[in-house]
Amino acid sequence: GVFQVPTTISALTNISALAVLATLLPIYFVFVALRYIDSTKASILSVLEPIVTIILGVMLELHPIC
Repeated sequence: GVFQVPTTISALTNISALAVLATLLPIYFVFVALRYIDSTKASILSVLEPIVTIILGVMLELHPIC
């Protein structure tokens, strides 16, 4: 169980893509949503994000439920 820092281009690309797609874009979209809806609705939408991710993963058969 020793932690190793990824050094391959493929691993670094995947980590960077995960950071952008799973962190930066959702935060950006919440801030954009705040321009059009109130903060309560925007916070509810951001809380629903993991649920939507699970549903899409199951619908696209990327991850089994069990």
